[in-house]
This record gives sequence, C-alpha cells and structure tokens, in this order.
Amino acid sequence: MRNPLLLIAILAIGCQGSTGTSVAKLQSADLTTMITLEDAMAAAAGHVPGGMAISVTLELTDDDENEPPAWEVSYFVPGSNQIIDVEVHAVTGEVLEVSVEEDGPDDDGDR
Repeated sequence: MRNPLLLIAILAIGCQGSTGTSVAKLQSADLTTMITLEDAMAAAAGHVPGGMAISVTLELTDDDENEPPAWEVSYFVPGSNQIIDVEVHAVTGEVLEVSVEEDGPDDDGDR
C-alpha cells in the first residue's frame, strides 16, 4: 500500500495553481521512483537541528527545466527568527539546497 502522507502531499500539490496544469504534472510524473515524504523529511532534518517542520511541498517542475523533482521541507527554529528551507531530490534523497530566511520585526512591519 502507498504511503498516505505521500498521497496527501501530492493531492495538496494538485490543488495549487491551475487545475489542468497541476493534474498534467501529476500524471506525467513517475511517482514509483520517488522517495517517501518521511524519507525526505529525515534527510532534511539533519540539516536543521532543533527545527520543527512547518510545511512540505513536492515540486515536480521548476521554471528552470533542468531542476529535478524535489521535496521542499520548511522548518521553523524555535527561539530564532529563522525559516529554513531544505530541498531534497525526490528520487535520490540527496539534499540539493539549504536556504535560511530571517524574519525580523522590520520584515513584516511589526515592532
């Protein structure tokens, strides 16, 4: 049986953007070769000590067509103003990129 969290994440992707485009992306993707959501989160977690996962997105295509399908896991680090995004190759499980966003009081107008 397929992993239910993987299916939920994929269904969430299908709800974003134009329906026809999202469905076409899902239909053309070879989901049998992709790592599970749990495996992607495990690979990403090692790069964010103490982080709490807050969102996961499956990116099947990118503006740059040379990019592989990837899981993007976003983490909040308690006690900091950081959101850390970890991009994990959806087939190999390799961490492709780690980016840090600082969210200070001046960033959104709060003081």
